[in-house]
Amino acid sequence: MAHRPTLAEFVDQELRLAEPLFAGLADAVLKQWRIDPPSRLASDMDALRVLHLHRQDFVRHAMQSMVEQTQRKTPPPAPAKPLRLELALVDDDDVTADIEIARIVERASLELEDPLRELRTYTSALVGDVNTARDTNPLRPEVWVRALMAAARGVPISRSMQTAVLRSAAAALIQAIQDNYVAATARLQAHGVTPSSHRTMVNEGVTTELSDAMRVRRAIDRAEEHRERAQGAPGSVEELLQRLEQGLSARPYVDAASARGDSAVPAASSQREQRTIERLSDLYDAILSDRRLPRESLPLLSRLYPAVLRQTLTEPSLIDDAMHPVWRFMDQLAFLVQTRAVGDVKSNLDFAQALVEQLVRQGTGNDARPFQSAADRLVVLERQRFARAVAAAGADIAGLGASVRADNPGYVPTVPQALDGGGLESQPAPLRRDADAAPADPFVGWRAGSWLTLFMRGLWRRGLILWRAPNPGPLLLLDANESRHWALRPAALERLAQAGLARTMSPRSLVHDASGRVGRLSRDPGPTLFG
Repeated sequence: MAHRPTLAEFVDQELRLAEPLFAGLADAVLKQWRIDPPSRLASDMDALRVLHLHRQDFVRHAMQSMVEQTQRKTPPPAPAKPLRLELALVDDDDVTADIEIARIVERASLELEDPLRELRTYTSALVGDVNTARDTNPLRPEVWVRALMAAARGVPISRSMQTAVLRSAAAALIQAIQDNYVAATARLQAHGVTPSSHRTMVNEGVTTELSDAMRVRRAIDRAEEHRERAQGAPGSVEELLQRLEQGLSARPYVDAASARGDSAVPAASSQREQRTIERLSDLYDAILSDRRLPRESLPLLSRLYPAVLRQTLTEPSLIDDAMHPVWRFMDQLAFLVQTRAVGDVKSNLDFAQALVEQLVRQGTGNDARPFQSAADRLVVLERQRFARAVAAAGADIAGLGASVRADNPGYVPTVPQALDGGGLESQPAPLRRDADAAPADPFVGWRAGSWLTLFMRGLWRRGLILWRAPNPGPLLLLDANESRHWALRPAALERLAQAGLARTMSPRSLVHDASGRVGRLSRDPGPTLFG
């Protein structure tokens, strides 16, 4: 009987087979450049000879990148008060390379969708993920593209020619990845690995995979729901909340009159309350199934459900009001968890947990002031985190300010407006809702306190703008993914924005997004941007 490999053994075998793949890519680029040189500049004419001489370095850097990406361990938590953050400058060549990487990754993801999905079912089987609920393939297309970029960086040629290597090798790389996926799937089949059987279900333009295990689980859920109905409904709201806290069905059958503890409630009123409970349960299921939510936010939102249910029974109209304090608090809570790396991660999560516990344990009220108060406290925390980040970046801000003054003698330094107290205009951009009329010119929104999602140095990152010099001066960003600052010129950021690789990030309305997904299948198993 063939040995069934583990995921680590599968990756090791694929890495051994990847070395000749990159050697073939180097040969393909050399062949293409001999026929059609990528540049006629005298300074670039020697790139062909240099690439030929450093072919082994090309392969070595590619393999080193593949190993680092596939065997990367979870980094230790950053210290709460780092003594000094690294400052990295991003030039135009880096932006050009990032745009090219993003284009190739997007092209590869589209062309390799079928073999990639099939291979993922096998890698999921290797780790026991029978539902294919997450992306378990360590050899995704972006890993290969980043390795190719690392290989090009290892050749002593100009940055523009390194990007030309990436561009010239794109078609050959995508074909090689496809061949690799097909061969890897065949090898796993030969080892006796049996993936979960999947079907594809299209619902309102959204494609979602449904496995046999998922169908069985749903049948069990339906049977348990029927059993709960046969056993009878809970006699009060408190009993319903207790059942929820004990991990029972999120959608129990509830008799509205019993839930209110009032046997004299008319049947019509009881039915309305039952429909309200079911609508809230459906909305909450859709919210928790949103793959864009960070995993660390799911326990917090689940724990908050009893408080939300209690408020909904008191104020049923909140279900249709996305601006209600209940939903605004949830939006700010999810955003805090998403940006938790700014400041002390543990303190941020503990603060969020404390707010949730306070809301859950409070008694039934007639208004939503506790939720509004909790949302306001998150806003205050956001401002405090920003102020601390600016203070920690004082030396880098001073250095960039000195360079701006040297180029512009009339420059007058300013204090970031996001530190000022006041109304909406002085509030950091991430605290503003999407409905607050985002500026037509993206650069207007790129001010101190704004959060950005951008693709830089081959990775999607979340960045907080700490300081911005007068146009066309640089911007200073704090990278929430790594302990470093980035200095970018507005022109570079505009290029990324035009390519769809930079955009502002603010708290989104979870209930608004979820309302469009009610009734659809839960948790699309496909990969996400920040999964």
